[in-house]
Amino acid sequence: MLFRSNPAEPVELDSVNTRSAYSWMMHGNLVLGVGPASNLIIVDITDPNNILQVADAEILTGPGGYLSVQDDIAHVGASDEYNKIDISDPSNPIFLGQGTSAIPGRDEDFATAWGNLVFVGNDHENGSAILLHSTSADLTGPSVARVNPPTNAKIGRASCRERV
Repeated sequence: MLFRSNPAEPVELDSVNTRSAYSWMMHGNLVLGVGPASNLIIVDITDPNNILQVADAEILTGPGGYLSVQDDIAHVGASDEYNKIDISDPSNPIFLGQGTSAIPGRDEDFATAWGNLVFVGNDHENGSAILLHSTSADLTGPSVARVNPPTNAKIGRASCRERV
């Protein structure tokens, strides 16, 4: 759900029903969720009055845990291993590969991209790993994926108080 800006009196603009997800995160105008059904859900909030679910792909190799996004690549923890998904076309996510620490009894639910590496966090007490997800050097610096409110937006002052 997205709401108009007055926190004291929110008004729902739009909503969308999706399958349940274990965790959600934002990337630009996209909200991404990973679920217990090994699925990646992608919702586009570009137009807050018309929220669209653009994908619900059973693409992961295991139940989804948590994810991060780097350069339109979703890095997803999927229990026994890490998954790499291309989301450059949000309506058609593409599975690029997987990796694992191979630690016995692992639960690699956390995947955080770091250059051409990915930290694969294990929430069991038997260790985590740093994996190589690309043999190429990461030469793309960080960038802003979304600014809200957008440039030149008209913002009312009815609910704002100025401090002197």
